Amino acid sequence: MVKEHLVYVVILSLLLPPIAPQRYEPLTTASQLTHVTNQQRLPTNDEPFPSPDGTKLVIESNRSGRQQLYIISSRGYLIRRLTEDAGVDDTPSWSHNGKHIAYIKTMDDKSSLRVIDADGSHARVLLSDGLDYLHPTWSPDDRRILYNVNSAIHPTTYELWSVRTDGNGKHQITHNGFSETTYGSWSPDGRLLVYRRKFSQFRSQVFLARGDGSGQRNLSSTNSYDGWPAWSPDEHHIVFASNRMEPGRGSLNQAIFIMTSDGKDVRLISDTSGRNTEPRFSPDGRVVYFSHCIHHTCEVYKAALPQNGFVAKAP
Repeated sequence: MVKEHLVYVVILSLLLPPIAPQRYEPLTTASQLTHVTNQQRLPTNDEPFPSPDGTKLVIESNRSGRQQLYIISSRGYLIRRLTEDAGVDDTPSWSHNGKHIAYIKTMDDKSSLRVIDADGSHARVLLSDGLDYLHPTWSPDDRRILYNVNSAIHPTTYELWSVRTDGNGKHQITHNGFSETTYGSWSPDGRLLVYRRKFSQFRSQVFLARGDGSGQRNLSSTNSYDGWPAWSPDEHHIVFASNRMEPGRGSLNQAIFIMTSDGKDVRLISDTSGRNTEPRFSPDGRVVYFSHCIHHTCEVYKAALPQNGFVAKAP
């Protein structure tokens, strides 16, 4: 009887149509911020990170022929080129005091964690030892930089570490093992940590933990590809990217979502086609900037959030 019941369930599951993805109503409409045309086969302008005063953003762009860092206004106009050297510059992050920008440089297939002054001077190397460094962000007091890195023994395993701004005092924060733990950032008060854990080619989840990496829990709890989390200025919300609206596994059509810091009340920010990732709040919590890519051509987009109490303003 049990076998017959199981056969019936299997046959029924094959006959029934697949479960449709959950539908979300967008909170607002996003608009294109950068409009850069260049001679590159695949022009990119992405990874926006707002300045603490909200008037500027640092982005990465290949408009010069190779990927470098640029400062643009909050309206999308170019202010100045920040880096001008060999190699590829990636994932910039502005310090909270507005004086410095952390980033990753890759040259000859080797990456390094670096810091440069916001005016483009005094570039210096913090870490460079043959490992694969990615995604730096600053601690609330600007004394440490959070980043993810692999190991020589397990080159496909990434964990979160932090280091002092002089390049000393390296400290491992997560110990998940055999996964990719990336895109970490501390909450504005430093008590909590949000990051992405990638479990397979098709599944990635947003996790929350204490500031020291302990007590982690899954905020996503889905089978979708979620990631790129970032805090709102008041710590009440987390913005992230997800392909949960796409029924196919491995879909690259990601959208920008927002949820409360406990993983509840997930809302779609804007219904923008393509691959939308790397969201960041403006310092006043009114705008979300993100990377919008179609066929590997990327531009910076912005979405003004409705000021109806859904997202609280920064204190």
